[in-house]
Amino acid sequence: MRKWIAYGRALLGTARAAFLEAAQEPSALLCALAGVTLTTLVPVFQFHQMGEPGRLARDGGLACLLMFGLPLAIACASATVHRELTDGTAAVALSKPLPRGLFLTGKFLGIAGVCAVFWWGVTAALLLAERASERTLDTGAQILDVSDGRLSTLALLAPVAALCAAAVLNYLRRARFGVAAFLGIPAALTLLLLACGFWDPQSADGACCAAHETGGVGACVNWHWAWEPRLAWRCVPVALLLLFALWMYAAFATAMSARFGGGGTLGLSFALFALGLCADAVTQGGSAWWRPLFGALVPNAQHFWMADILARGGHLPAAYLFAGCAWTLGWCAVFLMAGTALLNRRDVG
Repeated sequence: MRKWIAYGRALLGTARAAFLEAAQEPSALLCALAGVTLTTLVPVFQFHQMGEPGRLARDGGLACLLMFGLPLAIACASATVHRELTDGTAAVALSKPLPRGLFLTGKFLGIAGVCAVFWWGVTAALLLAERASERTLDTGAQILDVSDGRLSTLALLAPVAALCAAAVLNYLRRARFGVAAFLGIPAALTLLLLACGFWDPQSADGACCAAHETGGVGACVNWHWAWEPRLAWRCVPVALLLLFALWMYAAFATAMSARFGGGGTLGLSFALFALGLCADAVTQGGSAWWRPLFGALVPNAQHFWMADILARGGHLPAAYLFAGCAWTLGWCAVFLMAGTALLNRRDVG
């Protein structure tokens, strides 16, 4: 029993150290800033509603989540694991003794935590952008296009406030600037998510609409005490699928980092992602014997992209989400076992 308790503590300690080290990486903060900023800017430069209010913000936010989350997961995994193996710090941890599979799993859990923090930051920005998007308002006397300019401005200022708070903490408390800023961005956006429920820019009041028509966006905001966020929570399950994808590719990058350097891990991970994108075309392109084998050995990346299901008020079925979670956990286990086999054949002394 004591042995398993010691293993559990070692696993949590390894995961915590990996989380702090990965969150401190400059690439993590840069990917988070880029993903949040581009997602927030979608309503600002929206010139067409794509047939449905908020659709462009949803699709753009989900695309940013995948586009910046994938390099973040791969870069953090390769940097965290490979650096410890080459610098010799992994040998100290494995000499306690700590099973190599447990060491690799702890590293993956820390990187998965970094991906989860990044995911919530971009998802919060997506919810804010969808709420701030332009919508058509019929007042009975006229038809207006109303958007929440105040919310877009505050969403752009939230990361700036998080960076300033991280700088103050670094100066006063000697806190790690990268970690504080990386955690502060989703925290600031979460506070804004809670605050935006106390105003409504789409009021049907005649004076409000007249003020909007003359350019007085600030006067259009109708404050109220009842909390009504009016957020598109149905986007969260679709975004969760992309988080599962980030975890899967993070597990693969963690496994490959046990044997290859940063460049090799990056190339192999993106090659796996590219093969996953064309999995449908390969498996359904004919009846050759190797096509089913390809589908069994390569994770289909298109299973995680379900943005189109949100069109016209659609929702992602809960059964599909649970199936995606189970499928991801299975692939993560396979990749980590392969990484353990690679690490067992490597001299870390």
